Amino acid sequence: VINISTGVDVTEKVLSLTDSYGSDAVIIAASSQSNEVVSQSASMCRQRGKVVLVGVVGLNLKRDDFFKKEMPSSSAFHLRIQQNQRKSGRDG
Repeated sequence: VINISTGVDVTEKVLSLTDSYGSDAVIIAASSQSNEVVSQSASMCRQRGKVVLVGVVGLNLKRDDFFKKEMPSSSAFHLRIQQNQRKSGRDG
């Protein structure tokens, strides 16, 4: 758990703790109108990492934040593709 009220740069802290690899997942338990929360979460995740949104934040997402790291989407179409990839052994 990283307490952002201490003024720490959360993304830099996560990357430092993971030797620049990034976290497997980020759980957002926040309330904010800012879109930066989700964007920042994507930037601190590893390749194919996951962002789990529990709170309520701005959702004007930048696709590139997620696509460049091949991060999954929760849409039914993408979930079906992931399941098929796992069955065929093509999931990283």
